[in-house]
Amino acid sequence: MKKLLFAMSFAVTLSAMGISAYAAGAGGTWRENNLGWWYETYDGGYYRNAWFQDSDSKWYYFNGDGYMVADQWVGDYYLSYRGSMLTNTITPDGYAVDYNGKWIHAGSNGRVGDTDLDNGTYTFDLTVDGKEMGVDYCGIYGNQYLIAGHIYRESDNEHVEYRSLSYKLTGNTRYRTKYGMSGSVDVSQEQFVEFANDYSAQCLLTITVVNGDVADIMLYKLR
Repeated sequence: MKKLLFAMSFAVTLSAMGISAYAAGAGGTWRENNLGWWYETYDGGYYRNAWFQDSDSKWYYFNGDGYMVADQWVGDYYLSYRGSMLTNTITPDGYAVDYNGKWIHAGSNGRVGDTDLDNGTYTFDLTVDGKEMGVDYCGIYGNQYLIAGHIYRESDNEHVEYRSLSYKLTGNTRYRTKYGMSGSVDVSQEQFVEFANDYSAQCLLTITVVNGDVADIMLYKLR
């Protein structure tokens, strides 16, 4: 089943993350020595081989020696150079993680895909899962639009091929929605996201690409 991950904000939950070893809301103090950072609880203990969510709702992971892990993967989650888990972005090594921080399996190598389609307008059918003509996932991650699926070029209605793609959303990106035979309507990114959350599985999606940026993106509700 494709994942249409358009939500602009998302509360991180343990069940969604699949994290079983964790501590949340425990009082304590961050401490540092020449080996790294750890979190000392008020009773003098510390966390080992465990996830920890701080008062700012950021997630950290501590290794077997109790030190904070940074700049690396822990399972399907990436810890930044500051130690906090990355969410809704592209990792430094080129992989996509969703709003819960979980790695999105993009192309065959797991990395975010190409941006090498020629300038033009392309259509994706969100009503069908992957298979021979549909879409596996799509979504907005920060200023990136990620999509994996079968692409149809509007200029000649040709099936390009299956691709995992990443394009940049800019301040000039035009967002539109359309119902049936009515004309399209210009909307904000937030309104586009709301429309996608309500109707994406009933839509065609078209994107117009100009030099690697999304110039125009439209969701067309078929009925």
